[in-house]
Amino acid sequence: MDKIDLKVTLLRPVVFFDFETTGVDSSKDRIVEISAQKVNVDGTIEKFYSLVNPCRPIPKEASDVNGITDEDVKNAPTFLQISEDLLKFIGDSDLGGYNVLGFDIPLLIEECARIGVQFKYGRRQIMDSFYIFKKKEAHNLTKAVEFYLGEELEEAHSAEADTTASMRVFFAQLEKYGFQSTNAASEFVKEGIIDLKGKFKRNAENIICFTFGKYANQSVLEVSKRDPGYIQWILTNPDFSTDTRKHLQLIVKEIEK
Repeated sequence: MDKIDLKVTLLRPVVFFDFETTGVDSSKDRIVEISAQKVNVDGTIEKFYSLVNPCRPIPKEASDVNGITDEDVKNAPTFLQISEDLLKFIGDSDLGGYNVLGFDIPLLIEECARIGVQFKYGRRQIMDSFYIFKKKEAHNLTKAVEFYLGEELEEAHSAEADTTASMRVFFAQLEKYGFQSTNAASEFVKEGIIDLKGKFKRNAENIICFTFGKYANQSVLEVSKRDPGYIQWILTNPDFSTDTRKHLQLIVKEIEK
């Protein structure tokens, strides 16, 4: 079993993962390849990998990026068929990867919702190398590997290569920026964000505000009083992710108490 030399103490395992997909819309596109690596508290690493049949044609532009074609996945299991094993592998671990907050976790939530499963992440710490890098330096995963590891990223857009790279970058970031724990890194990443897409955020006064559209930086509470139709529009609009709509429902319930 592989092992990483941990510089910090893990409170519980962290699963670093990456999805290759049919496109870049986490609300509508499908997974075609999954790679996940669980870093246990003793530094040992367990791996999970599978190609996935998305039950739809893979666009050429997606295949051009990830190298996966319809032929590659025609005999692969569907997400439904591998979901039990994947979710068992993840268990109650924390989550990590590169831009998992903005893409991979929302995509996982959507894939699970389609098969009638609710994937919960609220109590998990999220170790997103991209957000740390974006706030500290800003660039893509290839640049992050060069910056933190002094290496070139080989086989970029291969799920396994990207998962390994994001995991190694994250632990290099912990050391470089002096994070004393993975919890500290996770709080740095989230910084007031309510939903994964960052449509709602707590401001300095701890008030939940919109971060987008005509009511950006305005209180959700005040907007719900002035323009309840706007709230209803978001709740019923499939262009907003399942996670964003779920959090707005929770916010509205809190407001109505």
